[in-house]
Amino acid sequence: MTSEDIETHLANLLTSEDIAFEQEALKIIAKSAKGSMRDALTITDQVINYSNGNVTQHYASDILNVSNLDFIYELIDAISKEQKDKVYKLLERIKLENHLLSNLLSDMAEILQIISNCQTFNISENQKIEAISKELKPETTQLLYQIAINGIKDLPFAPNVFI
Repeated sequence: MTSEDIETHLANLLTSEDIAFEQEALKIIAKSAKGSMRDALTITDQVINYSNGNVTQHYASDILNVSNLDFIYELIDAISKEQKDKVYKLLERIKLENHLLSNLLSDMAEILQIISNCQTFNISENQKIEAISKELKPETTQLLYQIAINGIKDLPFAPNVFI
């Protein structure tokens, strides 16, 4: 199943069960399920139990050991503005939270691809994407994307899969 199909089904299910949810949480769950509705339902059940019935981006990120999208936006924004101290603090924070480097790089690559689409086709996903796409030069977007993709390829050689 596509991520969009999984998101739609989960939204319908949670609405019918009167369980509060954030759309961003469903995106995280659908992406992590990798096309499996059964996995998506299992993850959703875990998030519901973990959060006492409130399916939020924060809880979904915690359960799945991934960075939430706001963190990724903030990191890319800090990189684009060359705020080295902020980038360092953000990476330290994610290290303390014990997130997998593969998830961080994958999420960054995905967001950078969306930013590139926004720059190329003037398609805006949301205000944060639009703001970052104006801040970054297209060449820098592509460079960061290539760094993320190559980082993913090099992960099997990393001494530690956590940051």
